[in-house]
Amino acid sequence: ALDPHSVTLRWEAALLAFRWGDRDQALEHFRYVLAVDAWQREAAFQLARLLLGPRDDPARLLPAEPERLTPVLAAAVGNQDLELADVAWRRLSTLQPAIPEDLGRQYLNLLLAERDGARARRVWASLVRFGSSGAGNAVFNGGFDNDRLLGWGLDWRVSQTWGVDIMLDRFIAAGGPHSLRLAFNSFPGLDFAGVWQMVGVEPEREYRLQARARASEFVTASGLKLQVVLPDSGEVLGETPAVAGTTDWIPLEATVRIPRGVSLVVLRLRREPAARPEGNLGGKVWVDEVALR
Repeated sequence: ALDPHSVTLRWEAALLAFRWGDRDQALEHFRYVLAVDAWQREAAFQLARLLLGPRDDPARLLPAEPERLTPVLAAAVGNQDLELADVAWRRLSTLQPAIPEDLGRQYLNLLLAERDGARARRVWASLVRFGSSGAGNAVFNGGFDNDRLLGWGLDWRVSQTWGVDIMLDRFIAAGGPHSLRLAFNSFPGLDFAGVWQMVGVEPEREYRLQARARASEFVTASGLKLQVVLPDSGEVLGETPAVAGTTDWIPLEATVRIPRGVSLVVLRLRREPAARPEGNLGGKVWVDEVALR
């Protein structure tokens, strides 16, 4: 009462109330410490969580003001505290002003590094409000209809590879305004996986991987296909047939079964080295309408 803004006194009072079982007093002091003390924020949150009932929302522990909530989220991301970051993000996303884009990216990158696909999809949807591929499709921008590939988050990423020119084609498409075109001028031993996307999925669910592709003078025994793989081990969960030669738009399909405990996978375009001698690799391949449903 003499010094209500002393973090040291508030912290000691919170610990005393915690030991004595005075739930309301402890929560009041823990909330204050959590809001203003960066050094003891995580400990205050964890102790306060112990006092909440099973149906209590942890968000009630956090301050209501965006200017105080933003540092909480930043500290949680910096400390890789996913639990506190999730609570702070959910509360901040309902307030104004909007969460700073750089902080949102940092949180998304943390979720991707932790392979938390479910939360990553929710955060991505709040950061990027365009380019979804329709209801039920886990692939973002599967029709390559946006004016550019963002190259981060859950959009397509392109790793520059010698002998492969990758760009959006604004004249040839299976549907919509664009497709993705890959022009090859390389050796037959080309080992390519330079176009990929992280995709949030549901564990233990069976998906159907679908796309449309066409080729022009892409003469090889080892064509271009789509694969779904685990992000760490590279284990292939499913892959489509390969497209090669010269052909009009054809469907590519495969069944993908997601293992237990997996909520994030990598979808990639893959060309493996030719198994037998052949000439240099040339020609073009177009890919469009990629879906994982």
